[in-house]
Amino acid sequence: MKITEKRKDLQSVQDLGLEKAVLGCLISVSDTVFLVDDILCDQCFTVQEHKDIYRSIIKLRDENRPRDLMLVYSEAKTLNSNISVSYLAELTLNQASPAHVKEYALILKQIKVRIAIMRISETMNTKAYDLLEDPLLLLEEYERAILSVSGDLTYDSSVTLTEASSSFLDF
Repeated sequence: MKITEKRKDLQSVQDLGLEKAVLGCLISVSDTVFLVDDILCDQCFTVQEHKDIYRSIIKLRDENRPRDLMLVYSEAKTLNSNISVSYLAELTLNQASPAHVKEYALILKQIKVRIAIMRISETMNTKAYDLLEDPLLLLEEYERAILSVSGDLTYDSSVTLTEASSSFLDF
């Protein structure tokens, strides 16, 4: 597979419309950042400008400053970002529903994981053809890389002690 084909595969996984919708919601409805801050990170966004916008929103939140279009723009400029006010305004016009922003954030996180797996697999596939590579060391490297991706997942699949005990007592 050629490099341009590999890049197209990665691009087919990303969802720029969803990235824009989530960012628009985070700019327009400032409390929504608290719904997604344990799910999203800047690496969940595939475009550098979107990463800069998200970093700006988080920095404003961390400093307990208000978050709106102009403040996000001002903060993004401190990151030397090439974001325009009109682009931020476009994001706010196409914002996601605040009621569903957490679900959208989970989708963006899944995309991030898919892209990470694709990149790891691509690297490992190339190394697997190199006869100078020790296959056992390669396997360990692959395992470490996959574990680093899985360690980043924060899906809430845990069960509280109350839930576990109530289901145990229901007989």
